[in-house]
Amino acid sequence: MSKKLISLLAVSLSFSVQAANEDVCKLFQTKASSSTALKDAPSYFISPDPNGKFVGVITTGGNTIVDLDTGKSIRFPGPYDPVFTPDGKYLTRPGGIIYNAEDVRKKAKANSSAQSMSPIHNGGMRGVYQSLGTVESPSAGNGNKATYRMIDDENGVSFQDYTIDHDDNGVKQKMGSAKRLCDGIKTDTPMLSKDGKYLSIYNEQSGTTQIYNIEENVKSGKPCQMVLDLGFPTGKVSFDYSNSQIAFHVDSVQTQDDYFSGISSRMRKDSFVLKIDKGKDASGKEKWVPRSFTKMNLTDGKADLGTGTYYPRFRKDGSIVTVVQHKSGLQSYSLDVVTQNDIAWQPFKAYLFNPDMYATCNADQKKEIKSLYALGELWSQICGNYNKDMRFQDMMKIPFGMDHDSCVKLIKDKWKGSMKSKVAEAGQSKGSGGELKLNTVKDLSEQDLIAVCPPKFEKNPNGNPKMVGMFGDRKPKTGPEILEAKCAGCHESAREDRPFIDFTNPSIADINMWAQHTFNKSLPEKKQMPPSDENQLEPEEEKMLKEYFIKVLSGQEQYKRAIPE
Repeated sequence: MSKKLISLLAVSLSFSVQAANEDVCKLFQTKASSSTALKDAPSYFISPDPNGKFVGVITTGGNTIVDLDTGKSIRFPGPYDPVFTPDGKYLTRPGGIIYNAEDVRKKAKANSSAQSMSPIHNGGMRGVYQSLGTVESPSAGNGNKATYRMIDDENGVSFQDYTIDHDDNGVKQKMGSAKRLCDGIKTDTPMLSKDGKYLSIYNEQSGTTQIYNIEENVKSGKPCQMVLDLGFPTGKVSFDYSNSQIAFHVDSVQTQDDYFSGISSRMRKDSFVLKIDKGKDASGKEKWVPRSFTKMNLTDGKADLGTGTYYPRFRKDGSIVTVVQHKSGLQSYSLDVVTQNDIAWQPFKAYLFNPDMYATCNADQKKEIKSLYALGELWSQICGNYNKDMRFQDMMKIPFGMDHDSCVKLIKDKWKGSMKSKVAEAGQSKGSGGELKLNTVKDLSEQDLIAVCPPKFEKNPNGNPKMVGMFGDRKPKTGPEILEAKCAGCHESAREDRPFIDFTNPSIADINMWAQHTFNKSLPEKKQMPPSDENQLEPEEEKMLKEYFIKVLSGQEQYKRAIPE
């Protein structure tokens, strides 16, 4: 029998096993109020209009504005980061380039390109990946004047305050000087709260996501004050408008703590929302404490590699817009909206998310942790096809998104003899600092595991979401689109840890160098691009990009960016 036939039979058997276990494998399906299909693959970031139905999306063809009600999209200037101000008055691009958002909305409603639209301000910062907060809003005392704080990734994190007075006599602007923010803290994926008072970062040194109060740092240069360390790494944080909730995505199988442009076939991402209690610690310093959380699953109740939800972003009414990647390969994408009424909350327990706390847990807490691990490992053994790749922390988070009835049935049907030993054996290889003794999980009872099944949530009374647009496979990305999605977003930033590369007018020697760093596997790993832990190329992307490089270097095709300038 040929290897190819054996492989096909193995895949077929895998699907048959999963189908037979569908009743025990079901995950809780978060109900979206709407789901809008995306024509193009999203890349790096989204920014919803705080007040309405539009979303700024980076695609492989550049910036677009998507209408959630119709699924139509228009072009917007620039390749990256079309970000709305929190009040929805302006739409910005990297470098502090600012547009009147209402003019963009008019273009979008008319389905007319905004590509040639002129900004009201041309900017003065160099970095990309900007985030904004409204420091002062228009009021009876200051008319139409508003002040915005903008941060970007130049030299760590830089900020600049913009005061804009937009009235019938035109636009007046006053720009503060660009300054470093939270100097001395190793920052990545920085995001600003809607009021400009708090900064979230991924701290490479601690390997965790942290939130800082930056007010004293901005005013007088005093150190930024940490108010929350989540204890685990996340993607870019979104703050709601009262700083009482935060949203982010979490990675499974690997941790991707840098820019990325979609979920690779070797990963999965899940979006979480946390409710926050704000108070003070014993010394009187501000402290945030997560009170409850939800894990949002919008991928048809499944958890396959190459799928998931990411970039959850709050709108002013509390609803959340998030990207959903529905399947691996030639992926299908949508923008889904989840309202506050449709969120299923669970109590947040920090020791279930932070491995550094395991050693100080009491016996009951350690049993709860081991039960969650055992349940996650059991689910992955029966329902998944990638359990060998999953880490201890990945297994721990699986039960948070399970359907209650399916969870109970899985335990009663499958938590038996040889499977218990199999789960315990897998636990020994994954480890957890040693203090949990995962080889003993086989001694856990059915009731121990049932105790950590999620609550039985009420089903969404609104039924199925409003489906907008044509869902299905996209066309494969072209060579120029792959360069934009995998390379340009990182190397055209102003970050200190990577060389700046201008992708607009490269020489043949430049393109040859790109090809060498992409496909010459004899180079040191640090010089191979994209980095092995970031923006990995899928097999189809490798094929398309290699063919494109060959055509350009041999003179068969002229180099051209995917993004019109």
